This record gives sequence, structure tokens and C-alpha cells, in this order.
Amino acid sequence: MSIKTILIDDEPKAIAILKNKIERLCPDLEIVATIEKPALAFDIINELQPQLVFIDIAMPGMSGFDVLEQFKKPQFEIIFATAFDQYALDAIKQCAIGT
Repeated sequence: MSIKTILIDDEPKAIAILKNKIERLCPDLEIVATIEKPALAFDIINELQPQLVFIDIAMPGMSGFDVLEQFKKPQFEIIFATAFDQYALDAIKQCAIGT
């Protein structure tokens, strides 16, 4: 059984690298969409109903946190992607309080 997965990042190269690694190393993950414009994420996630979302935190216009705040209770698991230590700590805190 495959795990429906969505990748969200404003950098096409980052999406391509992550997608390649997932396809090689995680055959159970089925990438059903990649999203480069975070403003589109809410509608696409609601339409495709993924089980797992990889999301960049630092994106122009709308952060990964902003995207997730649109969901009252996400029905999917979240993996944050960031190159910044402070964002990683913020992500842990945000998930720990259930938002």
C-alpha cells in the first residue's frame, strides 16, 4: 500500500532533489503532487487528501507555518524541510502545541 505524499517548496531544484531521493529510497511513498506556490497548497491538499506532506518553512509570501495554519486539524503527517536551525526549533514547538 502506498502513502500518498505531497511536496511543497518554492524552489524547483529542492523539489527535484527531494523527489529523486524519495523515489529511490522510499518506494512506499507515492508523490501525488509537487507544489511550488504555497498559496495553492490548501486547495490541492484538500482535493488529493495526502497522508504525508513535506513542506518548506521559508517561502516568499506564505511560510510553511502559514500554509498549515489554514488546517484546523491536519489529517496528514507533516515533515518540515528547512536549512535554518531556528525554523527547525519553531517547527518542533508548533507541532508540540498541536497547531
